[in-house]
Amino acid sequence: MNDRRKTKAQLIQDLKDLRHRVASLDGSDNPDETGGLSSDQAEKVTERKPAEEALKESELWFRSMHNSLEEAVLVVTPDRILVNVNIAGQEMFGYSEDDLRGFSTEKLHIDHKHYLEFGRKIKAAFDKGEAANFEFLVKRKNGEVFPTEHTVSILMSDERRLGIISVVRDITERKQAEEELRTYRDHLKEMVVERTDKLLIANDRLQQEITERKQIEQALLLERNKLKSIFKVMDDGVYIVDQDYNFESLSINPMLKTELGPYKGRKCYEYFLHFEEPCSWCKNQDIFAGKTVQGEWHSIKNGRTYDLIDTPLRNADGSISKLEIMRDVTERKQVEEELRASNERFKRIASDAPIPIMIHAEDGEVLQISKSWTDITGFSHDEYLLLLTGQNEHMEIGWRMLEL
Repeated sequence: MNDRRKTKAQLIQDLKDLRHRVASLDGSDNPDETGGLSSDQAEKVTERKPAEEALKESELWFRSMHNSLEEAVLVVTPDRILVNVNIAGQEMFGYSEDDLRGFSTEKLHIDHKHYLEFGRKIKAAFDKGEAANFEFLVKRKNGEVFPTEHTVSILMSDERRLGIISVVRDITERKQAEEELRTYRDHLKEMVVERTDKLLIANDRLQQEITERKQIEQALLLERNKLKSIFKVMDDGVYIVDQDYNFESLSINPMLKTELGPYKGRKCYEYFLHFEEPCSWCKNQDIFAGKTVQGEWHSIKNGRTYDLIDTPLRNADGSISKLEIMRDVTERKQVEEELRASNERFKRIASDAPIPIMIHAEDGEVLQISKSWTDITGFSHDEYLLLLTGQNEHMEIGWRMLEL
């Protein structure tokens, strides 16, 4: 129904027009009869009938429009006595029209204090020549207090204040939605604050970890630089490789490059052994697992022999490389071999000597006896060991007899 959407201003104007039309009519006790009247009076009565019909039609139209509005519309006197309340208003407050007509609007307020406060609000707006627009708590017949939005205007006719029209909207659902939204926003703010606090704490920890990590990296870098400085002046060969068998930058010291040549672009197994694949006996996996491994290697490149010590080296990024120290033991090996050969020659000479010879250590351990000694005494080298430890009493008696 289009009339249902009439604005408040249109409603007020329609009511004004209706009041003007009523005021323009003359009074008569019996508008349907003209007998006994003068011609002027009869003419007026005749003219009044169409006006009364129009008035009835207008009032019917106005009441229909008034009751079809979704908002509650209250028509009150200047002293705030209820004159008319539309159907929406009756449903909103829970009263019938008879319950309200002729009663003060205080009936719709929470208490007298709220009634007076409402009056101050509309007076302040009316004094400025404005309509009053505000939210206010009111009360239903069952005692329920609920929020409303009011648009209150003065009904005027020829500069005369006829009454007050108040358009009331129940904003309970809107307030509930606003409260839910506020609660959601507050919860969201709490979540944001909580999340922000956690992020700040996590960021502080991260910054601390980064600072500590940088300090550790700096310390490791410093130690590694010191280590490389030491490597440069060492007589031993030193190099560092990663877990992919690649030499790390500047990781081979000058001694090793002098002995075996440049290394760039080659894997360790290519550089040392000219292999195309890692050595089958490679111990890198043990080293990367944290073990220190010792060994020996003879180079076919230069014919030198090296003692090897392989140890894990932790890098600043947490990875592990292999550090190998190669000590040239070629001369020591040669001396050891010469000493072994000399001992063998001496043992042969002592064994084949024509006179009895016994060689023993400082603690008395018999190291060797000559064949002539065995021929004279009848004791072999092993038997002498048993004799000296007291494990054969017959041999001990024989030894005593020999001494005699």
